[in-house]
Amino acid sequence: MPIKDIESQLFKNKHLNKVFSLFKSIGNGKFWIGFLLEIVLVIVIFVINIFWENHWFNLVITSFNLLLFAYVMNKCVEGIADRSNNFLTGLINNMGGNIAELFAVIIFMKSDQALLAGFTIIGSSISTVMIVPALAAIISIFRNANDTNEENLENEDDKNAKKRLIELIILILLFAITCAGFYFVGEIFSDSLQKTPLSERLAFVGIFFTPAMLDVPEHLNTISLFVKNTDLAMITSFGSSCQILGFVYPVGTLISVGLGANPNIPFPPDFVGIYFLVLILAYNIINDGKFTLHEGLALFTTTAMVGVYSFFRVV
Repeated sequence: MPIKDIESQLFKNKHLNKVFSLFKSIGNGKFWIGFLLEIVLVIVIFVINIFWENHWFNLVITSFNLLLFAYVMNKCVEGIADRSNNFLTGLINNMGGNIAELFAVIIFMKSDQALLAGFTIIGSSISTVMIVPALAAIISIFRNANDTNEENLENEDDKNAKKRLIELIILILLFAITCAGFYFVGEIFSDSLQKTPLSERLAFVGIFFTPAMLDVPEHLNTISLFVKNTDLAMITSFGSSCQILGFVYPVGTLISVGLGANPNIPFPPDFVGIYFLVLILAYNIINDGKFTLHEGLALFTTTAMVGVYSFFRVV
């Protein structure tokens, strides 16, 4: 039987059609592929660690898996926010982008890697005001801001309350599954990191490696916003940076204490100074209301300098 005939027969079934429609309204193909792939990788990691333990292999595969988890968590949070009331939407949107960092800080604290937790907090804060604007400035050269034909997915007015509630419940379940998987894989990542030479490069891991895994979904959203509205995107970047210090740090510390971890997170003075210098530089660059390629390259160069410094700073 031809494939088209099979598809037509499937979609004649009202129940299957409703299921397909429900899954499509919750997330696109990339979302579901990411969710299925993260589950498959968790099973692969679990099985492989039973028969063969290789710390470098664990580090690589868990890093990729954490990236997938961060992507799915970000999309789940967006979906939950879209289907919640106005108050919850604002609250979830403000905190949702930093959930992955929160879990990472808790895992590092619980694994007695408080210094890495401190580097991760500073690194995530720096990346939002340095790497994102720099990449956005470069990307904007190859993309016309007026040619962004994004599909408008805000069709909540056409959804009934029952369907919205079902979607919300499914998204919460997917988010809970993703959080559990993130915690499991994160502990393996933390344990493998301690048993490789990268444990001596905690500054580089915390400032660049970990934020690169956890912040990619949020950074991509902000970069796309930069191409359309630079001022709003810059405010979003600064706001996200402040939320990491104002939300991830205190909440992560409180939860870690509840899990029996040491509540003290050390913040190396040199990187605290770098963070404030980065804020001053970024503010002065965008203060004139314009953002050019040269300013983006200046931020990118500064980011590279911080990266080189953190790599050679042995803990």
